[in-house]
Amino acid sequence: MLTVPSFCVEWAEDPEAVRFLATMKGVLYGGGPLPQEKGDYLVASGVNIVNTFGLTEAGLIFKLVPKNPLTGTEWSYSTFSSDLSYIMVPDVNGSYKLVIRDTDKHGTSVFTEPGAFDTNDLLEPHPTKPGYWKIIGRADDQIMMSNGEKTNLGPIENIINSNIYVRAAVMFGRARTQVGLIVEPVETVSIKTEEDLANFRNLIWPDIEKANAFAPQHSRIFKE
Repeated sequence: MLTVPSFCVEWAEDPEAVRFLATMKGVLYGGGPLPQEKGDYLVASGVNIVNTFGLTEAGLIFKLVPKNPLTGTEWSYSTFSSDLSYIMVPDVNGSYKLVIRDTDKHGTSVFTEPGAFDTNDLLEPHPTKPGYWKIIGRADDQIMMSNGEKTNLGPIENIINSNIYVRAAVMFGRARTQVGLIVEPVETVSIKTEEDLANFRNLIWPDIEKANAFAPQHSRIFKE
C-alpha cells in the first residue's frame, strides 16, 4: 500500500486498522514526515513501514525495497537508490543537505546549478550504521537568530503537531535570541481563562519536552 503520513497517523488510533496493516507486505508512505512515535507504534504492532522518499524533479531517492531495512525505532532510516549520484553538503547540527547530480542512470528534470539539483532537504546519517539516512526537514525551514545560531523548525514542529490536543503549531524567532511557539488547540479544547491556558499548556507539555530533547540548546522552548 502507498499512502501519506496523515492516514498512517489516523490508522494508528484504530486497533482494527493496525491489525489489518500488519497483514500487508508493506505500508509505503511519502509526501511528508511520519511522527516518530506513531511509526514506532505501528512497527511494534507488526506493520512494515517503508519511507518512499522521492522528488518530482529527480524521481525516487531512497530504495523502494531496502536490501537490509532497519527495524524497531530505526524504521525512518533508509538507503539511497544505487543509481543515484549525490553530494551531501554539511549543514547545521550534524545534518546534511542533499544535492543530486544529473547522470545517464538517474537524471534530474530541474537544475539549480550546472549539472545538479539542490533538493533543500536536510538529512541526518545513522550514528553507527554507514549508508543509512533519515530526513529531518528542509533547509528553507530554518530561521536565523540574532546570535547567529540557526533553528531547523520542521522536526520540532512535527513532534508538537503530533499531540492530540494540537491543531497546528508554528515556531518563530528570526532575529531574536530565543525561539517562540504559537499553538492552535483542537476545537474540543476551550481556552477562556488563565486557568484554561495553564491546563492546555500542561496537556501539550510532554510533547514539547520531547521536542526539546531533540532540539539543540538554542532552539528549546521554555514553559513561560
